[in-house]
Amino acid sequence: MRVRSLAFLVILALVTLGACNQETPTTQPADDVPVEEDGTGEEDPQADQAAQARRYEGQWSGMWTNRTFGSTGSASATVVVGADGETMTITLDLGGSVFGASDPPAEEFVMQLEDSSARTSGTSATYGPYEVTLDLEAETISITLSDVPGERITTVTASGSFSESSFSADFTINFSDGSTAQSTLELTKS
Repeated sequence: MRVRSLAFLVILALVTLGACNQETPTTQPADDVPVEEDGTGEEDPQADQAAQARRYEGQWSGMWTNRTFGSTGSASATVVVGADGETMTITLDLGGSVFGASDPPAEEFVMQLEDSSARTSGTSATYGPYEVTLDLEAETISITLSDVPGERITTVTASGSFSESSFSADFTINFSDGSTAQSTLELTKS
């Protein structure tokens, strides 16, 4: 199963990426997650994956902070696991001057769930091509934006951690002139 599901957190992390101005510059084990059987007396990995993903469902809110330029903005996300347990939909809304541009509209990302780790990729109007790797057991995330739209920012990389109630990621934003900016994204679940 693809855990593109927690990619929503990754994408939330992308929010931090947007923190740039136009200027240059507790891991929690999943032991308590119920395991369902598949009718043969065996554990059903898909049901287990869905139960694991449902721990992250809900409303998330917080802020991104560009530590290099001092800019900030709001961040919110809604995470919903599909009734079939195979998909996770994340609606991400970043506030403020994302990538030095105006406040972008919210974006919806639909991901396929997989084993306890997964990769997702796609293209976003705001973030450009992205790749996200999640590890649900270790509760870690890594993000790469390989070609951010516009001329100032070339790539963004991020790594972070999450739990059932919090998300934190550190971003490095690479500019076309060779300079960089550091940003963070912090979210908590309501």
